[in-house]
Amino acid sequence: MENFFSNLEVYDALNPELYSHIWLLHYLFLDVINTEALHWANTWNSHTMTLPGQRNDSPHALRFFSVISGGGRGVNAHGNVLQDFQPVADDLAPEEIKEYGINWDTFEDHQLHNHHASENPPDHLAHNPFVVHWPEQHNVVEVEEPDCPLMAQQLEYLNAYTQDFLIDTMEHRHALWVAALQVCRDIFQWV
Repeated sequence: MENFFSNLEVYDALNPELYSHIWLLHYLFLDVINTEALHWANTWNSHTMTLPGQRNDSPHALRFFSVISGGGRGVNAHGNVLQDFQPVADDLAPEEIKEYGINWDTFEDHQLHNHHASENPPDHLAHNPFVVHWPEQHNVVEVEEPDCPLMAQQLEYLNAYTQDFLIDTMEHRHALWVAALQVCRDIFQWV
């Protein structure tokens, strides 16, 4: 969808600086984005992973069998959180803690290191205390939901106008954006 939004910006008058455009994107596409994200998560949780030294399985199956073999972590058979739950004590020596969780086979995999280096170039400004900069990649994107710029009757009109548009392909979504943006522009010309 990222290319879709970029194309709307370049070719179809999307201005991400206008809260009204962000509101319209949310109004038109947020449910679609959430549905597609959920579909992606379900697909990921169901895909089969190659697991060295054990049978190949999906993340969902791994969790399921982990709960069966080791019990729910802090949850009883009825799904209630156990008040007296205590995690299993670690039996690591203090010198082992800093290496805990390191997969040494992966750590020594030169192909993986090369891939990581090519996909994550060094940030040469990271250690300079005099430069304020943003990292090239962000893990969290917070988006405030904008208020609806339309009055109730205007929103009803937009709903009525767009209710029959299909949204199952990018072409349909493009047509919906173009039409909805024009309707919103027209609404404010009538006022």
